[in-house]
Amino acid sequence: MKRPTGVSILAILNAIGGAIFVIIGLFFVVLGPEITAAMKEMPETPEQSILVPLLGAMSAVFFVFAAIDFIVAYGLWTGAGWGWWLYVALLALGIVSCFASEWDCRNCD
Repeated sequence: MKRPTGVSILAILNAIGGAIFVIIGLFFVVLGPEITAAMKEMPETPEQSILVPLLGAMSAVFFVFAAIDFIVAYGLWTGAGWGWWLYVALLALGIVSCFASEWDCRNCD
């Protein structure tokens, strides 16, 4: 059975998203020490002590997102049922997150 064009497009877009997440993760890994060194030249603040672990955690989160995107892209590309359901679940999670974020911002007054 031939894969539908729309599913192929979704797989390619997920792979591109995964590549972008890898680039952002590498940005934090490579430039993290530079940012930390620049922060050390400024006056001492409590935020400086948490900066290095925070940059490391951010890069790890982006690498996890990249792995998820690549897994979804593989599942969609191969036509696996789990790939489609994983994509739908992540899409639903994104929609719920969007609504939760909007609701939270409306109650910030």
